[in-house]
Amino acid sequence: MALTLIPRVPGAHGTLVVSLALTAALATVLGRLPDAGAAVACAATLGAVSGVGMVLGNALLHNETEPRYLGRVTSVTSLCTLGLGPLLFPLVGLIAAAWGTGTLFAACGGVCGAAAVIALSPARGGGRR
Repeated sequence: MALTLIPRVPGAHGTLVVSLALTAALATVLGRLPDAGAAVACAATLGAVSGVGMVLGNALLHNETEPRYLGRVTSVTSLCTLGLGPLLFPLVGLIAAAWGTGTLFAACGGVCGAAAVIALSPARGGGRR
């Protein structure tokens, strides 16, 4: 919500990379915390940090997408972020039951870490700048 008050985020790409890296670390740590108080504090921080990454990631995606493809890109992004979640819940339950929540959160951290590495790569394409 705070990001809506800022007209422009200086160094948005770098902020996105840092947000993704922190999200990866916090997700990994969350699965290993022994007490509920620490887990709640970590989860609250994780929500704030990952929210920054989501907002900046979507803003940068829309900024770099050619206008004629914006509807398609937004549709695919929405499908992946909102549509696949409920379909993957049973898989999340199976992973947590088989290997534990620590492993599940470490895998989530790994995915977020991979996203941070991908975000470090140079832009490829002729989007709007």
